[in-house]
Amino acid sequence: MKYSYLILAAGVYLPFSSTNAEAYKTNSEKASYVFGYEMAGRLGQMNIDVDMAAFLHGVKDQLDKKGMLFTDQERMAIMDAFRADQDEKTHQRSLASEDEGKKFLLENGKKEGVISLPTGLQYKVLKEGDGPMPGGLDKVKVHYEGKLVDGTEFDSSYKRGEPITFPVSRVIPGWTQGLKMMKVGSKWQLFIPPHLGYGKSGAGNVIPGNAVLIFQLELLGIEDK
Repeated sequence: MKYSYLILAAGVYLPFSSTNAEAYKTNSEKASYVFGYEMAGRLGQMNIDVDMAAFLHGVKDQLDKKGMLFTDQERMAIMDAFRADQDEKTHQRSLASEDEGKKFLLENGKKEGVISLPTGLQYKVLKEGDGPMPGGLDKVKVHYEGKLVDGTEFDSSYKRGEPITFPVSRVIPGWTQGLKMMKVGSKWQLFIPPHLGYGKSGAGNVIPGNAVLIFQLELLGIEDK
């Protein structure tokens, strides 16, 4: 297999790349770039720290059809240790998130305009609509933006340029509670404690366990109403 390489530290080689899309002429070259980009994206979503030199060394050996540097027994031991390390990092992140979330909700509940409910949900009315309020069996159309308490944005229908439609009863409890109190045309901020969000498990590697979620939620309409 032929490569064009740049030499990196530790004798590892990196295929030559360019920030210019026109540098890739054939569809195979373009697809190869897409494969690499998307693979890196999946690793990022899994919140895995990758040593780039070692990673590329493994890729090169696989493409060159060389045997792995480690035996099967060593490989299994390495991956078991890695998973244990990742689990511990996830646990520590969850503990830190829980502490941060409790402090946030305590201070946020004192702010002007923020209303705290007995369930633990907090909300602030940014704009009050004058339409009907949905029930638990209704489907609604909304625009939304979701952030963690540190400001990290994890989702946004605004950025996708398209609202979503879903049954009121088939989302996280914090959304269900909030939507049932909103009138069509309203825009609220919802401050959702973990037990009304994704709980101790979180969601993927983007939302940690015990995370407080901050949503800007805009109720655009009720389906068939």
